[in-house]
Amino acid sequence: MFDPATIIKLLVEAGADVNEVGTGGWTALQVASAEGSLAAARALVEVGALVHQSTPNRGPPIAWARTYSHDDVARYLASLGAREGWRRELVRRTSIATLFSCC
Repeated sequence: MFDPATIIKLLVEAGADVNEVGTGGWTALQVASAEGSLAAARALVEVGALVHQSTPNRGPPIAWARTYSHDDVARYLASLGAREGWRRELVRRTSIATLFSCC
């Protein structure tokens, strides 16, 4: 088994951007939160991951932790001041025309 903290620190030391949005539109902290990896979430925050960072249509990491019932990760992110207001923001920005653009 690998230690997420060690790998994350090595990647950052090698020049990885901890807040980069990868293929599929996810940040590393969003993935760690959705997967329920508290160790990875802690390590990412330690090296500078932004707890409030949302990506288009993905929302902040805390929303993913709560969506998949990873309460330990959600509590940790909340203790850092993370907020979930992205769904309301997304609804406000989405026009009716956009909702029906597929039809």
